[in-house]
Amino acid sequence: MSKIMPHSVFDNIKLGDHICSIYQNKEQQFTPLIPFFKKGLANNMQCVYIIDENSQEDLISEFENNGIKITDFIKTGQFVLLTKRETYLKWDTFNPDKMIDLIKNFEKTAIEANYSGVFGSGEMTWQLGNGQITDSGKLIQYEAKLDDFIPNSKVAIICQYNENRFRPEVLTGVLHTHPWIILYGKIYENKYFYRPAQYTTKEQVASLVDSYKLMLGEILHDAKK
Repeated sequence: MSKIMPHSVFDNIKLGDHICSIYQNKEQQFTPLIPFFKKGLANNMQCVYIIDENSQEDLISEFENNGIKITDFIKTGQFVLLTKRETYLKWDTFNPDKMIDLIKNFEKTAIEANYSGVFGSGEMTWQLGNGQITDSGKLIQYEAKLDDFIPNSKVAIICQYNENRFRPEVLTGVLHTHPWIILYGKIYENKYFYRPAQYTTKEQVASLVDSYKLMLGEILHDAKK
């Protein structure tokens, strides 16, 4: 059974957690991010945010309107803003293994700089080109590889998915590869998480086109029990 967690649980996200956030609007998007990064900054984490669908100005505004003077942390280097071209699309094509290596390097350099670890989040819309997913198989492979790496690391990550822009079959694969999920601003333990992760090829993800809404309905229904 999926269990809904109280809003305060966002303050309890810790190193080793791999979470996806599925949202429909900006309020739902930033509901978990504000307490997540507040905690990270207060606990000597280096915070990394990969921006895509928001502008840098809008992102800074969201944080500062919620009591985080993010520009001060950017100046000191504790909060790092990156683009998809500096991360996911740094290579000719997206490479899950190279991206995992990049995150490992974030962890290494953060520890060397005397931070306690890394709190990170990425706007996953970088995967969309002309409104279409470019390679859903590689995306789900990447999420599955994070499941192998993150639990034993000094890293916590929230992967952000705009429900209005991703196809249901992609979001089905996303649900299967995150032990915790944030739906519309509320966090749930995910009964659909598979370990070891499955559905890691493009063909397998495509076969799940009808599953997303059923899974979502079950999670929300269980939480009301």
